[in-house]
Amino acid sequence: MAYTFLQLTNLALREINEVPMTEQQFENARGLQQFAKESANRAFFDITNTSTKWPWLQTSIDKEPRTEVRQLTAGKQWYDLKELPASLKAKIDWNTFLVTNRDLSTNVTSVSDRVRVLPMITYDTWIREHRESDFNSSGFPSAVVRHSNNKFGFTPVPDEDYWIEYNVSDEATRFTSAQQEIPIPEEFITVIVARIKYYLWLFRENHEQANFSLGEYREALTDMKRTLLSNKQERMRAI
Repeated sequence: MAYTFLQLTNLALREINEVPMTEQQFENARGLQQFAKESANRAFFDITNTSTKWPWLQTSIDKEPRTEVRQLTAGKQWYDLKELPASLKAKIDWNTFLVTNRDLSTNVTSVSDRVRVLPMITYDTWIREHRESDFNSSGFPSAVVRHSNNKFGFTPVPDEDYWIEYNVSDEATRFTSAQQEIPIPEEFITVIVARIKYYLWLFRENHEQANFSLGEYREALTDMKRTLLSNKQERMRAI
């Protein structure tokens, strides 16, 4: 049974010897209790942002990362993120881009298929190391370039209409109501509680206890990653 937003916040309050809230008090929280609610959301985002592969970010039945596919245009280097199917609903995993000359909209394979998993490089790296050569030549892409201005590109410039595939995960959302369920598995609820306590102790200016809670959080987070992520297949669809 999953913990609710109210139960999670009360767990953290009890840990620092504060009085827990009723549901009515929760909706009208003030002072430290309101800060505890805000800290619960902050702690959840802290944990979620450490990986794109947490089970609660995957909406597929088997809880594996979803993949999306699109076609590149010969001679076109830069693409707007808003053009991606995932741009308004999910987060792109930049470490899973794959490019191929095979038409991924079909199941037809060929001995002439080319495929490459692309490393991600920053726009600054592209400027320093690839911009000049890309101006004069094109070819089979060797890297995906992440631009800070809601764009991404490929180096070298595609010389054919290639296909790309990449993993996406859901965006984390804030908890707002008392009875919202926390998606973190019950056996790992201590991870998020430790992180909330860290913020609460800082609020109280008790740095010794804050540091203790921070160490508790880091150790528990490592264990949770080992259990939930270490055996998770990081794969693209078979090519």
